[in-house]
Amino acid sequence: MMLEYDYTNDTFMFGSEYSGQGASGYIFRDGNVGIGTTARTAPSDKLTISGGTIFLRNTTAPSTSGAGGNIFTSGGYLIYRGSSGTITELAVP
Repeated sequence: MMLEYDYTNDTFMFGSEYSGQGASGYIFRDGNVGIGTTARTAPSDKLTISGGTIFLRNTTAPSTSGAGGNIFTSGGYLIYRGSSGTITELAVP
């Protein structure tokens, strides 16, 4: 695992490779965090945390995991899928 500072873009990169090759996320000076993205600019996909809000891109229901649950969005709904596969809508659009 590496953590590296990119002076050109004023960001921290983290991941399993060196010098941004294969970086799995970025931390930007404005507080935004991009996880699972290769973008070196403020993230607009995957997970974005900014100004006290969390952005989750709409997706399909993830597979059931017996070890825990998943929180995701689909069609604007905030949904929790538990370890037994039960889906609970937490918020509707």
